[in-house]
Amino acid sequence: MSSGSSEAELLDVLRPSGLKAGHCLPKNRIHQEGLWHGTVHLWIYDKTKGLLCQKRADSKSINPGLWDFSAAGHIGAGESHRHAAIRELSEEVNLVLPAQSLYYEGVYLSNRIYSEHLIDREFNHIFSFVGEIDEAMLRPQREEVAELAFIPLEQLKNEWDHSPQNWVGHSKYYYQWLLRFAETSAIASSKKR
Repeated sequence: MSSGSSEAELLDVLRPSGLKAGHCLPKNRIHQEGLWHGTVHLWIYDKTKGLLCQKRADSKSINPGLWDFSAAGHIGAGESHRHAAIRELSEEVNLVLPAQSLYYEGVYLSNRIYSEHLIDREFNHIFSFVGEIDEAMLRPQREEVAELAFIPLEQLKNEWDHSPQNWVGHSKYYYQWLLRFAETSAIASSKKR
C-alpha cells in the first residue's frame, strides 16, 4: 500500500503457517516486531521489450536506489492478494490490467533482518502478466519508484551475473524462478510471431 503513512497502513498479522492470526497492526509495528505479513510481487513481461523493472526511489527505507522487478507492495488488512496486485500496479507504475489477466505464480517466503527495528517476514504472493504494454501509459509513483525500464532477457542475465550490487538482494532461488518465468515468456512469445 503505497499511499498513506506507514503508521496508518494496517496489515493482517499472519502466523508462520501463512494463516491470518486474527488481528491487524500498523505496518511499522509489524516490521519492528518481525511479524509475518503478506505482500504481492508482480512480474510484467512485454513480448517485444522484456521484463518491466523499476529502480526504487532513494527515499525508500529498504533497498533504496536498487533495481527490482515490476511492482510490489503490502497486502492491506482484509484485502485479497489479487486486489492488492491490481492496486500496486496502478499505484506504482500507472498500469491498469484486468484482474483475470494476472496469473498466480505462487508464494515465496522471505525472512530478512535489515536492522534491530526492521525485520521483514513476508509471504510474497507472486503474480505475472505476459502481453504487450504501452510504455506511454506508464508513470512511476515518485515516492516509490525513481525509474522504469523494460529489460530484455539477455541483458537481465548479464546484469544479475555481473552487477548484482545494483539489484535488490532477493535469494538465488527467487532470481532463478523469475528467470525461468522470463525465459518461458520469451520462448512462448517467439513461437506466436
